[in-house]
Amino acid sequence: MTSIDTRNLCRALRACSTRTMRYLCESDGWRVLTMEEGAFHHGDDPIEEDKAAQEKFEQYVNEYQHTEGDLRIVSILGEEAIKEVPRLQPNERLIVLDPLDGSKTWAACRTNFCVALLALNADDTGLPSLEIAMITTPLHVFTFFPPNQLFIGALGQTSDNDTLLSSVVPEAAGQLYAPANTPFLALNAYKTREREALVAIADALPGWHIITTAGNPATPYVVAGGLTAALTLRAQTNWDAVGVLMAASTDAVVRQANDGAIVKGPGFSERFNQVLIDGNAYVVPPMIVAKSRERSDEIYEAVKKSKIFESEPSLL
Repeated sequence: MTSIDTRNLCRALRACSTRTMRYLCESDGWRVLTMEEGAFHHGDDPIEEDKAAQEKFEQYVNEYQHTEGDLRIVSILGEEAIKEVPRLQPNERLIVLDPLDGSKTWAACRTNFCVALLALNADDTGLPSLEIAMITTPLHVFTFFPPNQLFIGALGQTSDNDTLLSSVVPEAAGQLYAPANTPFLALNAYKTREREALVAIADALPGWHIITTAGNPATPYVVAGGLTAALTLRAQTNWDAVGVLMAASTDAVVRQANDGAIVKGPGFSERFNQVLIDGNAYVVPPMIVAKSRERSDEIYEAVKKSKIFESEPSLL
């Protein structure tokens, strides 16, 4: 049972994330990446809208606190606000934010992106621990309360109408644009050095339909939608792996892609109590999230056949 104080924080973060998402949906900042015919996108171009979204979120939090009361948020840092982690006093809060996760697909087609955040609260000794994790997509809001409560709700609605997700939605019989019983894999391969791995993994998964996006915009839909599995090929910060944390609270199969180890419980979720904004920030290894052990095994065997972690050890 969450406290009234935590529910108030959740209401505030949901409102600010929703406003940030609407700003991103209406923004035309993607035009700066419009390319000439025949140009090749290397996947590493800076997206200035990330910074604008960070500023908007901070503005919305300040406005909320001005009208609704102090939320004891000391700092908002993360992907677009690399700064020193403050020393927290008891009951003070820290927000770790990725205001535009999936910036490449947002720039290319205005889809498969999200606002992702972790809210940490300091105990009586000042030690922070995760209080809320949230992913806001153009359609849904996923809210996680430790240790194992994951909810889904429609964007723009209050949490009163949210649904508890404790089990994955079974595999669909088929999709409109694929044959029946076709499994779907979300695989992020927009970085140049991941593209060869995508080809090798696809070759090892005949019959699978592969969507070249993954991470927080996709992973929760392994639990809540028709996505069969999601795969990340590089080590991640904890704010990049919020969707993995959420899936690990359900009966989805979550494992490390580099060695196949199944992850569950406090040992994994403890990584999300850390706030590291430096070269040691990549606390989550490459991960596989799947609806079932059978599907997870298929993905893991394909990853091994690709030898991606032998040829690219820097991904670990």
